[in-house]
Amino acid sequence: MLDFQRIVFICMDNTSGSIMAESIFNSVMEQLDPQQRIGVCSRGLVVLFPEPLNPGVVRVLEENDLSISKNYSEEIAARDVAGGDALLLCMTDREHAWKGAAHYPFAQMIRW
Repeated sequence: MLDFQRIVFICMDNTSGSIMAESIFNSVMEQLDPQQRIGVCSRGLVVLFPEPLNPGVVRVLEENDLSISKNYSEEIAARDVAGGDALLLCMTDREHAWKGAAHYPFAQMIRW
């Protein structure tokens, strides 16, 4: 059984897929009792500098009344998965993305 306290959605650049997943998941978490909620964030594997989010993604999220937690991309860091209680969900099937996420062996990972 998986045992985790937070979910980290990961894509290559953190400007589209992982942002959408984070927003959707947060909307589900808001419906739960506060004691049932877990932390969630989105990150990118290759973020050389903070980039603005994909405008199409922002438009879709806004049209569906889903909140966006940030306005720029962020690279995954050890602090995001510290403690070994994070579940990493890779939003891509690209093998190099999977290998990049494997740099955090203390986190649980599932290809999504």
